Amino acid sequence: MKYHVINMAGRELKCRLNTQNTIAVEKKLGGKNILKILMDDQIPSLDMVLNILHASLQALEHGYTLEKVYELYDEYVDEGKTYIDLVPELINVLEVSGFFKRPPQEEQKDQEN
Repeated sequence: MKYHVINMAGRELKCRLNTQNTIAVEKKLGGKNILKILMDDQIPSLDMVLNILHASLQALEHGYTLEKVYELYDEYVDEGKTYIDLVPELINVLEVSGFFKRPPQEEQKDQEN
């Protein structure tokens, strides 16, 4: 199973959205498509972003409640990371979860970096 690792609070978290968790988080977000939320010109709310992160942890990282995700995020910020750092990480989660595919040139640049 493909996943994207997000380094957060001294942990390497394996993140992936499976179908069940995608549908559950979309319901929590009022039926809004996750890809649209993260790729829109509007900055999504912290609530939306952390709900998406929480959903992406459910398939491979067991035991993360929403409250634990809030604590992870607080530690993430304490480490010097920002909300703006987290959004591209979640876009990478969407990619490995089958929401979209990058053009071959972008994939090659990412692998080189």
